[in-house]
Amino acid sequence: MNLEASIYAVIVLLTPSKESRYVRLAYTMYRVLRNSRTPLFLHRKSNHVFTMWQHLILLAIRQYEGKSYRMFTEWLVEAYYLRLFLGLSRIPHFTTLQKLQIESTIHCLKR
Repeated sequence: MNLEASIYAVIVLLTPSKESRYVRLAYTMYRVLRNSRTPLFLHRKSNHVFTMWQHLILLAIRQYEGKSYRMFTEWLVEAYYLRLFLGLSRIPHFTTLQKLQIESTIHCLKR
């Protein structure tokens, strides 16, 4: 068992039932992003505070929860095990997630 799987197993064992579904969703998305060869950062000289994978997983969980961007970032303060799994040292500002949502929509429409 590799390090990634062992970290996931420890997190799932420690989390309450409500939190574990978010960690499981994040883990599933992590595997999909890894297998799809999505880059961690879009640009070499970009600000490397958050990875693209972290942003995309957070956006998917926000949409799953049906929360506004502000409410989601406030909820993220309490979601300790999700932040631990994603490796977030700090919580992104709600406008960061909004901007990424708009940019990714525009990028998809261009294709």
